[in-house]
Order: sequence, then C-alpha cells, then structure tokens
Amino acid sequence: FHFDANAFTQYLEIENVTEGMFKQATALFNVTFAEVKDQSTIHPDIRVYAVTDQTTKDIVGYLHVDMYARPGSKSGGAWMNNIQAQEDGRPVVVICNMNITKPPAGEKALIGLSQYI
Repeated sequence: FHFDANAFTQYLEIENVTEGMFKQATALFNVTFAEVKDQSTIHPDIRVYAVTDQTTKDIVGYLHVDMYARPGSKSGGAWMNNIQAQEDGRPVVVICNMNITKPPAGEKALIGLSQYI
C-alpha cells in the first residue's frame, strides 16, 4: 500500500493521542479524566489525572502519565505500574510510562509508529 509511517506521525501528536485514549476509556468504563495540577510528582513532566466514576461522581483513582524519556533514569519501552491499591477507602494510583523523546520548547510531541511497532 506504500504506507509512509513517518508521514503519518504528524497526526499522532501526544495531546490528541491522550485525549483519544481518555475518550475510549470513558466509553468503555464510564469514567472521566480531569487533570490535577496540585499533586506532587517525582518529575515536573508527569501529568496527573483524577479518574471519576460518571455514575457516582466519586474519584476512584489517579492516573500519572509520564511520557518522556529521561536518560539515566527512564528509558526503553512503555509500561504501567500500580502504585497504590484501592483499599481502606484510598483510591487506586497508577502510572503509565512511555519513552518519547521530549521535543524542544514550543514544538509538539509526536509519537512515531516505529517507536511501538
């Protein structure tokens, strides 16, 4: 089909991919995601989202999204970890890690298909 994966990358801007991921999770699991700015993280690039049950309006968890590679401390692949289990009324805390090269200031972060195929 003469598909050019590099040309397609321009459509995989990280903000759009994240929004699409959240829309699919909302449709499948009846939850919503709202960015939380006042939670501390181990790195300023990590974004935190409150995950809310649409029916009860209760926060059921927090998702930490860590997209960028950090040489020496975080590199290679993509993974997720459960940081805190839901028990004693505490919400679940999960981290989703990727290793996309952080773009220069002012440029969009793009996910290349070759990074994950």
